[in-house]
Amino acid sequence: MRDAERRIANLTEALAKVGWSEALATKLREEEVQLGELKAEHAAASRDADRSAVVVPHPTAIAGYLKNLFTLLETDSVRGREILSRFVAPVVMTPEVEGQARRYRGTGAFNLSFFLRTPSSPTGKSGCAGRI
Repeated sequence: MRDAERRIANLTEALAKVGWSEALATKLREEEVQLGELKAEHAAASRDADRSAVVVPHPTAIAGYLKNLFTLLETDSVRGREILSRFVAPVVMTPEVEGQARRYRGTGAFNLSFFLRTPSSPTGKSGCAGRI
């Protein structure tokens, strides 16, 4: 935009010094149109950047939110589930069978299956005890 504005200023100055010239006037109009397009693009990009700017809370704030959620789930599970459902898509439990072994894979907005594996378990697997 600065370059376009500089070119317009130069063309305007040239018209002032030389006088009217159809070629200079045409070039001036072209530069003004280009400057208008650049300004519109810049304004659109600024609006998009403002919309996409996401402020991430501090980790201690997130830990506080989770503590409050866990407390709410333990004290008032119905309300806790309602609040949690606003942020997490429904979890779908899909049975998986391999030979004699039968297990379920929980999927949804987030893949929570990594929570089901604990290093203390000999197989690296554990159950959720129905608390998803």
